[in-house]
Amino acid sequence: TDSKKLEGETYNFEELCVKAGGSCANSYVGICQCLITSILGSWDYDLESLKTDENLLETLNSNSKKNDFGALLGNAKYDGEDKVISAEAMTITYFTADRAVIENGNELDAINEQWEGDVFLDVLQNYATNSNLINVEYLSARSFSDEFGGAITGDLALVQGSYVVIFVFLGAVLGSRIIPGAGSRWTMALGALFTVILSTGAGFGISSAIGLFFGPVHSVLPFVLLGIGVDDVFVIVNAFDRERGATSREFETNADLIKRSASALARAGASITVTSMTDLVAFAISASSGLPALASFCGYAAVCITFLWLFASTFFTGCLVLDERRQRDNRRECICCFSRSPKVRDGEEPSLPNKDVFKENFVSKYFRKYHCPAILSKAGKAMVLVFFAGLLGVGVYGAMNLSVEDSERNFIPQ
Repeated sequence: TDSKKLEGETYNFEELCVKAGGSCANSYVGICQCLITSILGSWDYDLESLKTDENLLETLNSNSKKNDFGALLGNAKYDGEDKVISAEAMTITYFTADRAVIENGNELDAINEQWEGDVFLDVLQNYATNSNLINVEYLSARSFSDEFGGAITGDLALVQGSYVVIFVFLGAVLGSRIIPGAGSRWTMALGALFTVILSTGAGFGISSAIGLFFGPVHSVLPFVLLGIGVDDVFVIVNAFDRERGATSREFETNADLIKRSASALARAGASITVTSMTDLVAFAISASSGLPALASFCGYAAVCITFLWLFASTFFTGCLVLDERRQRDNRRECICCFSRSPKVRDGEEPSLPNKDVFKENFVSKYFRKYHCPAILSKAGKAMVLVFFAGLLGVGVYGAMNLSVEDSERNFIPQ
């Protein structure tokens, strides 16, 4: 019967409950009108009546039958007359009236949810913590969403951490050197992250504008976009560098850089378009799911991937050309208004015509010199066929023995 002030009004359970039309033999008239399933109804939910009852089992059996105890008692024992003589657990279920309203496409029941959190769960948590007499397990209508939301909110810190890790990785790998200067690309690492952030913001905004609801699970979507975006970035940068060939940066004009970016997109554009379309179609088809949360998540993902492709082929490519101009003009990283003296660039003398040219990294060399010749040889072809035939067999076997785990416990953090 504890009360809580909500939206300027004070509510207790008697006011929020589902009315069952019952009555009590004592002063607790309000509580007996509420729908509650519990053996405590035998004493009209009156603590004094329970304390002064000299024969609890007789009172309990006189008000309920064996069939009634199935949902109220745990591991109950009965005598020959089907009267309960002992039990190891009992349940109490409180029913609150539905006060849900639809706001911005979401179903909200603010009064009941706040009462459950601030009164019901708070009282039970305190009792479970401080009592050594009874083991208390509790669950409310908001418990699942609280657990899901808490787990996903905790993942947001991982999202932020993943962006930092990816920034460091891109900065170390995209350029020809790690230390900021000529050849480094820390600015482009930042540009790659901005590409993902822009696509996320645009996708979320458009999706919300067309009526797709935003749920807790949508918060992990930046993980997906980060992976796809980084893949697009590597493909574009690699194509852009390869198009330079044996030409040194310092001999390229602005027109040459624009022409090189066009040639790079002609090569890389097809790759990122195919991968983006594959992901887009997969999520777009899944958006037709009958599960609202899954359909909304996939809808958001499809829109975000579309914007990711658009920004990667426009915004990021433009940033790449500007960064190449910075390196050509020997300007400093990030603070590109300041240039460095050619005589001290990289601690060396000014570059010679064929010194600053594209060089394959060790990954490209591995695939060109070792991997491709190995799998294209007769023995390599045979090994590839045998391996993937075995993999296909394992996959078919696994699919035939696939079991569906639909327990709600699997969706709750341990």
